[in-house]
Amino acid sequence: MVEIRTDLIKKSLIFEELTNAFNTSNEELNNKRQAIEAFGEAANVFEEQLKLQQKLHKDARPHEVKKLIENAELLRSCLSDLYETKTSLEDSLKSQTAYNLTLEREIHGLKPVLLAGYKRQEKHAHWLKSHGVSAVSINALLANCATLAAAQAQQNPASGDGSDPNMSGTSCSSASTTVLPVLPSLSCLNHTEADLPHQDEKTWLVRMSRAQAEALLAGKPDGTFLIRPSTTGQFALSIVCSGSTKHCLVYETERGFGFAEPYNIYPSLVELVVHYAGNSLEEHNDDLKTTLAYPVLAPGPVTAGATTMG
Repeated sequence: MVEIRTDLIKKSLIFEELTNAFNTSNEELNNKRQAIEAFGEAANVFEEQLKLQQKLHKDARPHEVKKLIENAELLRSCLSDLYETKTSLEDSLKSQTAYNLTLEREIHGLKPVLLAGYKRQEKHAHWLKSHGVSAVSINALLANCATLAAAQAQQNPASGDGSDPNMSGTSCSSASTTVLPVLPSLSCLNHTEADLPHQDEKTWLVRMSRAQAEALLAGKPDGTFLIRPSTTGQFALSIVCSGSTKHCLVYETERGFGFAEPYNIYPSLVELVVHYAGNSLEEHNDDLKTTLAYPVLAPGPVTAGATTMG
C-alpha cells in the first residue's frame, strides 16, 4: 500500500509537470506563429517599398539617384534580416512542434498508468478495511505517503522546467524549512481506532462569512476549527490558535486539496482534515502551532448559528 501510494503520487507529480510544460510550450508555439505571420506581413511591406523605389528610380533626376540607391540598399538589408529571422522562427516552430507532440504522447501514456494505480490503491484500501484497519488509519497512511512523496519530488525534481507559480491570497505556507511527517508502517495499523468526528464533514464544513466564523470561534480552545467558502472561490480554514482566530486558504487543484504546493495532494477535504488532526499546521506556517483538533460543530460545544454545507 505504501509503495503503491508513493509511486502513484510521484507519477501524478510527473504528470502535472508534463502538463505544465505542454501548456507553456503550446503558448510559445502560438506566439511564434503570430510572430512569423507578423514578419511575413512586414516583408510584404518592404517588398512593396522596393517596387516603388524601382519606379521612382526610372523617373528620378540625376541628383536624386544616389539617395534612391541608398534607400533601396537599406530596404534590401532590412528585408534580408526579416526573412532570416522568419526562417529561424519557422525552424524553431518545427522543433517545438515535435517537442510538443512528444509531451502529448507522454501525457497520454501516463493517464492509463495513473488510472491503474488508483484502482490498485482502492483495492488495497478495501483489503485493509476488510482486515480490521479503520478508515482513519488508512487515510492517515495515504496522506503521509503523499506528503513524503511530494517532498521527495520537490527535493529531487525530475527536470528543471521551473516551479509552480506563486499562489495569490493569504496562504498557510510561510515556513522556510519543511518538516516531513513520519511515514507510518503497516504494522502500526493493526489496531482499530475509534472514528474521529473529523470524518463527518458536517462537524466542520459550514457556509458562513469570515466575520461569522470569528464570532462562532470566539472563546473556543486552541485547535477549534471550521472550513468555509472563501471569497476567492476556494475554501478557507478558520482556526483558533494562541487565543485568536487565524485564517488561511485551502487550495483545490487537479491533484487534490492542500494548504500549499507541493502538498495539495489530498483527494478530499475530509482526508485533508483527518491528516492535520494528527499533524501540526506548523509545518506550513511557524505561527500555527496547532493541529485541527476540535471540529467546531462536533458534539459538546455550543454551536448555534452555523449552517452546514452539503
